[in-house]
Amino acid sequence: MITQVVDELSVQINNKHQIIQFDELKKSPTCFCDQNSLKQILINLVENASKYSPEKSLISLWIEEEKSFCSIHIKDEGLGLTEDEQKHIFDEFFRVVSTGEVQQQGTGLGLSIVKRLIIQMGGNIWVNSKGPGTGATFSFSLPTA
Repeated sequence: MITQVVDELSVQINNKHQIIQFDELKKSPTCFCDQNSLKQILINLVENASKYSPEKSLISLWIEEEKSFCSIHIKDEGLGLTEDEQKHIFDEFFRVVSTGEVQQQGTGLGLSIVKRLIIQMGGNIWVNSKGPGTGATFSFSLPTA
């Protein structure tokens, strides 16, 4: 599914001369999820990583398998987030106000929808960033089948 999403977004990614690195596991875990929802989640997170990262930057994706969950991580070299922004990033209509940058278009609903879909499938989502200018890693976990 990740490879398919990366292929679908290749035009957007190539237009910014970005590189996507996907570290696949030898045997990918089977997650308990709705495939259409998972695809929507991945598209949103990878699109955001591309949209909020500069040209010629790296976007990294990897999967980790735990006992009863698999986690998917999307790391970018973009704007980064303050601690307060990290607390609210999944709230409906929340938008990061970037200073000195062109404001990206959007409704502020994408990440709240992503969170809702993940929770409905029994998973969890979180974000880590060391602050403005450091990029961010969006991660989510889903139960394994």
